[in-house]
Amino acid sequence: MKPKLHLTLAPHRSAQALTVLALASGQCLYGSAASAATAPTPADALRLAVARAQAASPAPARLPGLVKNYLRLLKQAPIEGVDEAPEASPGDPAGLAIVLPQVLSTVEQALATAPTAMLGALEAAHTGYAAGLTKLHAGSSDATPQHLVGVLTAMADGQAAMDQALDIAAVIDPPAVALLLPAVQAAREAARRTSRSTLDLALAVGVGAGRLAPAESALRTADALFDAGDYGGAGQQYAGAFGLAANTVVFSMDRFEQNLRGVFDANTVGWSYALSQGGNLARSGSSGLARTGADQPPTPQSPTKKMHVASVSKTMTAIVVLRRLAEMGLSVDTAIGPWLPLGWTRPADVHGITFRQLLTHTSGFGQNAPGGNDYLSLQVMAAQPVPGKGGFDYENANFGLLRVITAKLLGLDASALPFNAGALTSAAFLSYAQTVFDAAGVPFSCEPQGTNATRQYDFPDSGNPGYAEPSRALNCGGFGVQISATNLARTLAYLRYTQDLMPAAQFQAMKTGFLGFMNPTDYDYAQGIFGTYHTHGGDWDHTGSGGLDACVMVFPINVEAAVTINSSRKELGQGYPNGGYQCRVIKWAFENAWVAN
Repeated sequence: MKPKLHLTLAPHRSAQALTVLALASGQCLYGSAASAATAPTPADALRLAVARAQAASPAPARLPGLVKNYLRLLKQAPIEGVDEAPEASPGDPAGLAIVLPQVLSTVEQALATAPTAMLGALEAAHTGYAAGLTKLHAGSSDATPQHLVGVLTAMADGQAAMDQALDIAAVIDPPAVALLLPAVQAAREAARRTSRSTLDLALAVGVGAGRLAPAESALRTADALFDAGDYGGAGQQYAGAFGLAANTVVFSMDRFEQNLRGVFDANTVGWSYALSQGGNLARSGSSGLARTGADQPPTPQSPTKKMHVASVSKTMTAIVVLRRLAEMGLSVDTAIGPWLPLGWTRPADVHGITFRQLLTHTSGFGQNAPGGNDYLSLQVMAAQPVPGKGGFDYENANFGLLRVITAKLLGLDASALPFNAGALTSAAFLSYAQTVFDAAGVPFSCEPQGTNATRQYDFPDSGNPGYAEPSRALNCGGFGVQISATNLARTLAYLRYTQDLMPAAQFQAMKTGFLGFMNPTDYDYAQGIFGTYHTHGGDWDHTGSGGLDACVMVFPINVEAAVTINSSRKELGQGYPNGGYQCRVIKWAFENAWVAN
């Protein structure tokens, strides 16, 4: 069967083009046609290589503009920069986003060795806790936090079964009690505290005591059951109390926007934002300048003006990689070894690194050089042992390597082809990424805007010219993406409410595994009063010559936020009011955007 070729050829097909098509389809040219064909140009040779890769691929992908990208990148050199790791601060250890995975892991350990008499109760407990975690990541479908009622109810079911398991274990398997009890107690306390949090919020925004009386009564009943050791019954009451209190408050998009502007308008040279709700753009705006008078012409900032978003690029790269894995039928727990260029030397422990470990910075890789994200630097890095494998270590190179691997997933092994490997892998990544984001109508680029590109400044503005961001296409992946606030919000909306960017199951895996999102264990702004906040921040600084900040955040009540800032307060040695780090400010603005219903 003739392979489907996703290549665009000019209407007039040259002899070289006919040769490409013939070779790709397995035909041989003889006689006059063969003699008429001249030696293929580099562009035609690359088209042939791509056609062969597509023909051999189990999941051919459209690669628009690959040849054009390759020829353009041949003229560039890799340019590194100072992409700082997003500000880390351990999350609340008593928060649901941390406690539920821990209790699930502990129950799974117990199940591995539990006596038969305990299995039923432990399995039921696992089912309840797992359902709670799923609901936590799923969020609500409206502007109220009612999803947490489902989380707490599922946890109560899990806790009731766990109480039975612990009673049995106390008689026949005391070591299991010692194993389970710390995590189980943490889950009990997390449920109690979560229930009370919404009552505290309602009081803070002025809900009258009379309206909250039913919730207060349910809380007292829950506490009494908790103190009596009926944790399943207490959990049901805590869920009910939360639901009653949650009905008294509602999210205000106006207040959210006001909170953000109250911080960033006064503390940036220029910034922009886009807020969406339920898949629709709800608010967007900007303040300040994308280019000051020191960089003529002065240009206002705009939510539709693209700029470098530093490590927010990792979320975009994760979408690209997860989409390709889904097309190939590969799990995120697949080892990357077969998908590294064949010509690369790699130790056995590198061969066994998984896609999940790259996406969560648990590969053990460090940076072999400052930045270290061009093809040759990554090749050197991959040849080194990874003694820290499995531990968290935030490194851009994890996502830079995914750029190289994407080309192999598309059937293009740069080490086995007679082309510039760095340019080819980047061209393949960029071309495929654009195919992915075409579904959302979002341009994917690692190049600055052609005219009046956004510059980066210190804050307060020193009056000096700002930093002009170059192309980082040869290093793109962990940083380098240039995109507007509105297109970031559009990406989040398409990711969350459609399956155009990836299948729903893949997005669920992205959320639960924090693949391209910050893990609340290490980043406190990734969880809050209303559960998990799927987020990623970005920082890019040039000492004495400006910087940038960016952040995206997906909230559990069908609200999404994207903020881009073309200045840095790092010279002041401080962050922004109400949180310091830009993502923490967005979290603060959201949690203070609730009003009495």
